[in-house]
Amino acid sequence: MGNMGMAISEYADKLERMDRRMSDSMVEFDGVVDLTDRDESVGSGDYGAVPSGSYQCAVDDADWVYTQNDGKMPAGTPGLNVRFRVSLDEPERRGVKVANQCFFKTYWIPPKDHEKEAAQKLRGALTNFLKAAGVSDDKLNSKKFNLNDEKDELIGNPLTVVVGKKYNDVKETDENPVMGVKPAGSSSTRERAGSVL
Repeated sequence: MGNMGMAISEYADKLERMDRRMSDSMVEFDGVVDLTDRDESVGSGDYGAVPSGSYQCAVDDADWVYTQNDGKMPAGTPGLNVRFRVSLDEPERRGVKVANQCFFKTYWIPPKDHEKEAAQKLRGALTNFLKAAGVSDDKLNSKKFNLNDEKDELIGNPLTVVVGKKYNDVKETDENPVMGVKPAGSSSTRERAGSVL
């Protein structure tokens, strides 16, 4: 078997292992839900996009997602999809309520054969997030760092999330892409400079 055949075989084995892990962790669900005991105030607000800037947040959720189609990365490429929730103490910005707002970011895990510079950037973004969320350098510098063992420990950890604001032509609405994360209490350079003037 040539190099290509071995690579395909290794990739198929990896997909099979991922599929087994996913099916082992799935909960049986028959689709029946009792919605009679509920609080309809949750999720009913139209939050919309907030002004760009730095927000004090906590990691609200972190789950695995996988690419469905070949694109920039092959189908089946894993990513850690993180939901950040803005602190309830965060004040309004330019008249916009920001407390409890959510931002989302997926940190992709590049395949071993991914273009080197792009893979380093993807791993760097994930590392910056993990550091900001409180994972120690000792763990991150271990060649056997296991994100499955660590991801649930990230929930609730405080950090600063820097977001932009851009218009999505397809959805015809403003969105807040996550531009970066920093340890809790940090602010962006632009905000620090603005507060001095």
